[in-house]
Amino acid sequence: MLEGEYLYEVEGKISGYDGRCCQGGVAHTFVNVSDRPSRQLVLLLPAMDAMKFFAGLGEIRKAGRPEQSMLNAYGAEWGVEFLGPPIKATA
Repeated sequence: MLEGEYLYEVEGKISGYDGRCCQGGVAHTFVNVSDRPSRQLVLLLPAMDAMKFFAGLGEIRKAGRPEQSMLNAYGAEWGVEFLGPPIKATA
């Protein structure tokens, strides 16, 4: 955790720890629960082009939350499945 506070959900368990580790293929999500922008350091192993992945995801989300099918069509190119819906920001 670099700044702020996140709420994490990993395999259905919710926690507010400062850091998380999860294996590839494990269902996970997180949400910023602070009242300001937050930053975290994320390591992806094996490596993928995370900048390209999240830039593309940002483009898809510009108009709001897209349909699940659109998210998964994009994610399929990266070996990512979006499970949705996102968790609520409650600390």
